[in-house]
Amino acid sequence: MKNQNIGKRQKHIPLQLCRRMKDLREDSDLRQWQIAEVLQIDRSTYAHYERGKTRPDLETIIKLANYYGVSVDYLLGNDSDTAQREKYQPRIPCLVDVSFNFVTSHRSY
Repeated sequence: MKNQNIGKRQKHIPLQLCRRMKDLREDSDLRQWQIAEVLQIDRSTYAHYERGKTRPDLETIIKLANYYGVSVDYLLGNDSDTAQREKYQPRIPCLVDVSFNFVTSHRSY
């Protein structure tokens, strides 16, 4: 009897990734659509990530880690340092920050 999975790529989605994505979002009092906007994806796509129906690509995982101020290892479940989770601060850009960065980066000396 042949193994029917030979040659097919298995989509393994770490359960820890799904849990941590949801926990970080909820701990930040954010909705799925808000994180989806940050990632520039549809809300339904983000919902599939949290439920483990689809796997986010590496770029998306990196964006999430940067947004929450945690390591990619933490998101993937390879780092169980709970102190890292407690120190995260979501980076929610506001108009003042964007304006300040624009002004300071365009100074002429």
